[in-house]
Amino acid sequence: MSILSIVFIIIGIASALYSALILKNGTTFDYMFTAWFWIASVFFGIQSVTYFLSFHRSVTEYTDTIHDSYVPGLRGKVAVLVPIFNEEEEMVITNLVAIYSNAGEDSDIYVLDDSTRGDSAPIIDLCRKLGMKYIHRENRSGYKAGALNNVLKTLEVPYVAVIDIDQTPAPDFLRETTALLAKDPKIGFIQVPQVYSNTDSSILAEIAQAQQFIFYDILTEGKSVAGTLFSCGTNVVYNLD
Repeated sequence: MSILSIVFIIIGIASALYSALILKNGTTFDYMFTAWFWIASVFFGIQSVTYFLSFHRSVTEYTDTIHDSYVPGLRGKVAVLVPIFNEEEEMVITNLVAIYSNAGEDSDIYVLDDSTRGDSAPIIDLCRKLGMKYIHRENRSGYKAGALNNVLKTLEVPYVAVIDIDQTPAPDFLRETTALLAKDPKIGFIQVPQVYSNTDSSILAEIAQAQQFIFYDILTEGKSVAGTLFSCGTNVVYNLD
């Protein structure tokens, strides 16, 4: 598919140049539109090639990390950062309990609440009961990234996890990721995939889950092999050492 894309792009560019320089039967607008159209086509061709390379790397070079990563305990203290902004209170409380239950005793949970509406008293009360640290900002400078950076500069832990409030981590999330980070200190972060739990009741969730497969099971694994993987800003654990 990638090779065919490149072949058709080359043919199209050659045809456009032939029409413009030899036949000279188009207007200036026609030439401008044609140029932009083939620039977009070249971009699509480059995307196709990089997708093929990522697929090849993910299949042939990406190593299996599941069987040798699990250990019964965490490898060092983990700070779990949970950003919140004007989410539904019931969902926030339910997922905070789930995050707390799956984080383990060696984790400190920071609830970064930038909400500007509603009463946060129930959330604050839950954080107090469960020993989670509640932080609320007034200016929202930098939005989610600002909330994360605001607390990151105060932490002295080897690992930091970021989990969005609409996510529920698996029980082994921190154990497996910190084991991989401890095994190879050169790893800067581990980006894990996310799975939708309502694909059987929502066609939109089912489509989104299909996109997640392409991104997490092909592109990120291929980019990891090439050393070009980027962080998505959630369902991720960073190595601060």
